[in-house]
Amino acid sequence: MTESFIKQRTDSLDSYGEYEYHLTRATLLPLFHDWGLILKDKYLIDIGCGAGGSSQVLYEEGAHVTGLDIDADRIDTARDRTRRNNQPIEFLVSDVHEPPPRLMGRFDLAIVRDVLEHVADPHLFLDRIRSLIKQDGLIFVSFPPYYSAFGGHQHHPRSITRFIPWCHLIPQKFYVKLLPEIESYRQEVKSLNKLTIGRMEALIAANNFRLVREELFYIRPSLHYKYGLPVIRAGRLARRGSMREFLITGAFFLLASRT
Repeated sequence: MTESFIKQRTDSLDSYGEYEYHLTRATLLPLFHDWGLILKDKYLIDIGCGAGGSSQVLYEEGAHVTGLDIDADRIDTARDRTRRNNQPIEFLVSDVHEPPPRLMGRFDLAIVRDVLEHVADPHLFLDRIRSLIKQDGLIFVSFPPYYSAFGGHQHHPRSITRFIPWCHLIPQKFYVKLLPEIESYRQEVKSLNKLTIGRMEALIAANNFRLVREELFYIRPSLHYKYGLPVIRAGRLARRGSMREFLITGAFFLLASRT
């Protein structure tokens, strides 16, 4: 994918959906294939689905997909995109805390990709997602640890901050001034809850989840996609200690409920 395409992702919600589509196909699918995670004929819910690009990829892999987002404009865009492609994907404007009752216990897999770091109460958020999956269902969670090089979501394609790792660790009032004057983007950055790997591990234990798979990256696949950097998985030495919070740019978890 060209640099010009990545920059165009902010031109409209539709172009952002196209960006989501290519990013998911280039980064998420290879990881699922490595894990032996079969999507065909499975019922999936894409939480925080945005403009629907990721949901389209999951559908094309043979899954029955429902996309959920609180932003009505993004859902409208997702519906338009899939209508043009004749893809029967259900998109709903809904908060995961109050989903339609018919969704309860329906899904084999919940996708929570780069969403959990934005919610006010991650513990409650994960608990609500549990109610959406089947008894033997799985939850996929990914996020950039907050103290990592790009944990402040500063890699906006129209900002110089995308070339300045760890710049988000300066006082926020100064950091925000470095970002493009796009209010929705600045609000997204301000919503970060400083999620770390250690905190995620505590959430897994507190919510009585079982860790099925875990993958940590020094350079996560999306950075390869955006910057052309080599993907580098982290070894066992990165499983413990505080330095991992600064060195791991991507944390990926596959969870199952213990109850």
